[in-house]
Amino acid sequence: MKKGILPLLAGAAIALLAVFMPSCSKKAPPLVVLTSGDIAPFAMVDKEGTLCGFDVDLIKMLAKCMNRDIEFKSLPFEDVMNGIKTKQGDVALGGISITKEREEIFDLTATGHSGGFVLLALESTVINSLADLCEKMIGVRAGSLQESKAKREWDDNYRNLFVKSYKSFNSEEIVAKLRGGELAAIVLDIDEAKYIAARNNGLKIVPLDAGTFEMGFVTTKGSVYSDEISKFMKENKEKVDELEIKWFSAKSDFS
Repeated sequence: MKKGILPLLAGAAIALLAVFMPSCSKKAPPLVVLTSGDIAPFAMVDKEGTLCGFDVDLIKMLAKCMNRDIEFKSLPFEDVMNGIKTKQGDVALGGISITKEREEIFDLTATGHSGGFVLLALESTVINSLADLCEKMIGVRAGSLQESKAKREWDDNYRNLFVKSYKSFNSEEIVAKLRGGELAAIVLDIDEAKYIAARNNGLKIVPLDAGTFEMGFVTTKGSVYSDEISKFMKENKEKVDELEIKWFSAKSDFS
């Protein structure tokens, strides 16, 4: 090979590197995560104003494995999943239950945690079942499975049961509405109710025979993120179990 060709080849190689290196060095865009941020202990804001919880810790671990930053976007719970449908975010989370109806529209990946319905009420009341709530007002979170159950199924069996939906429904608001007499009881996931009752005196949990359900993350149909989440859950079972203890143990000190 002639000596004059070597500099030309070297120059061409450097030019090619200059073209491809910027794209290789670019960091992937942040993972956009939608949540209402008001469902303890899945996704909630602590006293310091920081978003935390079981689902939040999980998505942070996943993003770290993907070498991605996270951009959290707050929406009312009833708008969170529609935000995925309209591509306002990549993943939705925060105590979201997996149902057949939702699976027809979205990819839902179980996080290994299951839930169920209970009533949260004042200890001083004689409320021990839905039947005790005749002519009384119960509260539900707008857009939740609890709202659907209360307004579609329970209405048929308890015709004098009044149901009020709330867009904003964090722990402080829930306790205030019970203590202020605005609501006789509130329908919540069992772990949210346990979390609130453990941190507020004078509250009781009334079990409901409404079955159990898996909870998980929501992505669009066919999203690459659903595969990433499923893979992460399978490969990190021990870490997920540790988070279960951290957030759902009776000894949990998080608030």
